[in-house]
Amino acid sequence: MIVLAHVGAPNIFFQIRNFDVPLMVMVSGMSFGLAFKGEPFVQYLWKRIKRLVFPVWLFLTLFFVSVYLFKPSKDYLNWEIIFTSYFFISGIGYVWIIRVFVLVALVAPFIYSQSNKTKHDALFLTQLVFIYVIYEICRYIFLPYTYDGLGRYLSLIVFYLVPYSLLFAFGLTLPKLKMKFNIQLLLYFSLCFVSLALYLWITTGSFVSTQNYKYPPSIYYFSYAIAVTLFLWLVGDSLLVTIEKYKRLNRIIIFVAHNSIWIYLWHIPLVKIIHLNFFFNYLLVFSIALMITFMQVSLVTNILIPALPNDKMKKNAKMILTG
Repeated sequence: MIVLAHVGAPNIFFQIRNFDVPLMVMVSGMSFGLAFKGEPFVQYLWKRIKRLVFPVWLFLTLFFVSVYLFKPSKDYLNWEIIFTSYFFISGIGYVWIIRVFVLVALVAPFIYSQSNKTKHDALFLTQLVFIYVIYEICRYIFLPYTYDGLGRYLSLIVFYLVPYSLLFAFGLTLPKLKMKFNIQLLLYFSLCFVSLALYLWITTGSFVSTQNYKYPPSIYYFSYAIAVTLFLWLVGDSLLVTIEKYKRLNRIIIFVAHNSIWIYLWHIPLVKIIHLNFFFNYLLVFSIALMITFMQVSLVTNILIPALPNDKMKKNAKMILTG
């Protein structure tokens, strides 16, 4: 869905898929709840850096070296672009989502601990709502000061750390909630989105995309994303049964899930190179990124890892090159 957004999708498709980033954050919260082992924070953080930051830095290095060797361009080969790329600010584009995941990773163990300490899930969700209301008020007050200077850099941290951490916390809690309560939440967030959409339509004269309220995220953007995610969560078991009937499709989905970061990274140069109509753009970009990643994983798994001298190097190679 994120690749779909980057290949010139028509407005209707662009809006329909505009729940993808919050969905990823909420799913990461779900998976964190299953996988976290309570390891020391420094050890945990080092693993997250190797899994999130090192692959992107490796890719960016390959990208800039390739541009320098084959097609030198002032659009990419200047220090501001390079610096802001490696720090996931803007740069070549598309890497800001890594900043979100790194920021969320910093606080994930503390969110997990707070969730376990809170006796009732409803109380934990109430705490999340309270913090979000404070965030939304601050966003409204300080938004005019977030476009340049120090305010911009502070907003790139605070105004992304807080809301996406709350989404992460919601994802962490979601599997523990009863179906009836999830349905109630679905109705609430759907009503919230529709009400805000109608208000904006009346005040502007046309439908306003949730994309307009994504940087930094607001309740209009989140309400749509959470509503769709809750719907998918409620029908997820039925979807899973259907998918598992088709073994080849199931294998593809599992491969994409295991190697999503590299598929995402390889799509970046492709969207800059391929310029056809929307359908062929999407088909080619996603297919080629998938094939490159498949070849990379095959080479790493079958050639590189067996050639490495010890288990630690093998584990790190797998984490960085196939995660």
